[in-house]
Amino acid sequence: MLALIGLFILYSKRVYISNTLTWVKDKCFGDCCRRRSVIIVRGLPGSGKTKFIEDHIETQNIKDYAVCSANDFFKRGKKYRFNPRDLPQAHSQCMLDFVESLSSKTRTIFVNNPNSLLWDCLLYTSDAADEGLGVDLGGR
Repeated sequence: MLALIGLFILYSKRVYISNTLTWVKDKCFGDCCRRRSVIIVRGLPGSGKTKFIEDHIETQNIKDYAVCSANDFFKRGKKYRFNPRDLPQAHSQCMLDFVESLSSKTRTIFVNNPNSLLWDCLLYTSDAADEGLGVDLGGR
């Protein structure tokens, strides 16, 4: 699986950035299953972010996890009702879900939004660093 990604690993609130052209799921995400971590999945709508997360949870047998997504705001039962005017509120709710997952000590937290620009991820990476967590930033 090829993708251009930026892999963020936060240690002692210092950010080390390494770019790679190859994404090897077992190498990049295998370690995340053995430590408390945040995985920010980046990609355009419809690129397979949700499917990737579902497959990863299943193949790595992850039991204690949370998926934080602005899309959840638009779900009403089995129906999805998107309204672009509600995007700010949807992203605020996603951040609240993320902070709640951090404070409840959830072992693996997935952030499932387009996160197309690195600044889209800054609040998540900053909060995770405050908790001393590693953050993996991957693309689809």
